[in-house]
Amino acid sequence: MTSKEIGKILKTARTFGGHIIWPRWIGIPKRNGKPGYNFIKEFESINVCRGGEKEFYDRIDLTLFDLKEWYFKRKCELQFTYDKNMIWFNQFVDFRNFINFLDLTVLYI
Repeated sequence: MTSKEIGKILKTARTFGGHIIWPRWIGIPKRNGKPGYNFIKEFESINVCRGGEKEFYDRIDLTLFDLKEWYFKRKCELQFTYDKNMIWFNQFVDFRNFINFLDLTVLYI
């Protein structure tokens, strides 16, 4: 197989259930020139919060719908978690840019 064919297969496979990169934690750089980060207290990753019986059982469709609601400032299940990750989500500006950046346009349309 050529590298182009492999790339096409990977893109197709990703369309049907690839990976989304979620931040593992959010930290604010330490002050006074000290190396490292101070992490936000009472913080659980998005991946932890969206899994399990009380939330979405790792279903990406429900997670994306809920995240879209958050971006549009509507009621959503993981409001607290998204708010704690606002630094990361604000990099995308809006839900459409989040979808485009992660190459999830097939799921969004």
